[in-house]
Amino acid sequence: MKKAKKNIFLSLIILFFTAAAVIISSAAPGECLSPSVKDLFKKYQSQKVDEIAVEGGKAPAAAAAKNPNSIRIATYNLQGVSSFFKTADLAKVIKTINADFVMLTESVEGWMLYPNQPKVIANKGGYPFIVFKGNIRIWTYFEKMGNAILSRAKLYDQALKDLPKIRKDSELRGIAVAKTKVNGREVVLISAHLSRVIHKDERVKQIQFIADLIKSDYANMPVILAGDLNTSPVETDVLKPITDIMDDGFMYLAGVNKLSVASGATIPADKPDVKFDYIFLSKGKFNIKSFQVNPSTVSDHRPFVVDAELK
Repeated sequence: MKKAKKNIFLSLIILFFTAAAVIISSAAPGECLSPSVKDLFKKYQSQKVDEIAVEGGKAPAAAAAKNPNSIRIATYNLQGVSSFFKTADLAKVIKTINADFVMLTESVEGWMLYPNQPKVIANKGGYPFIVFKGNIRIWTYFEKMGNAILSRAKLYDQALKDLPKIRKDSELRGIAVAKTKVNGREVVLISAHLSRVIHKDERVKQIQFIADLIKSDYANMPVILAGDLNTSPVETDVLKPITDIMDDGFMYLAGVNKLSVASGATIPADKPDVKFDYIFLSKGKFNIKSFQVNPSTVSDHRPFVVDAELK
């Protein structure tokens, strides 16, 4: 009798968590844009970058047959707890992109109720090396949402760092850092997720923190910074500490091909009109070859992809 009562109690707990997850997964996606933020991007949508040349709408050639210095990088915001039932579909998207390195944001490292998204996606896509930085305890408390780096090459010397938090109404954000090797040469990978659009003062400090870290700890090394910065290209004042030392994988090419800035938009996925997802590469260390905004609508962000060569 006691065993039967225990089983009924456990079943009720599982039923409760499952029902709650369904409610959460049906909620509005991710970080919604307010009307004031939409107004900010009217300028953004029509703005042109000086001069450039790339086929932004077409997928780059597959990363398989390449010279040993060629790499493909992808960054993808998975939509956090709202992607509870989408993990398998997200894994398919990433596998199709076929990147060498993938930087995930809003990925959930679950073990009780939620799946371990970085691990599931890594297994499906053929990424044996994972670094995860949990930022936010989700409502199960024991599971976390945060950033991840997935890699086909070995990752080492990892560092997990909190970003500056100066507001009571903001969530903790962070970066996952790791070293790897491309054709025998060390490269630093950083997966980042900055504070919300409405918390510009915090984003300014977070960008400066990352730029200072790169200059102090990884000076003269090839560095790749990727993730959801919650910052548009129009906010040049926020991005300046990074753009002073790194090339934007989109803007670098967009300027040569006379593409509108909106052609790099990644959110909302069904009809993107804002660019929040970036891949930055150290100035003078890489040749940036092409970019792609992947058309997937599985998450509320579209994946952003860059092909480059290490000089």
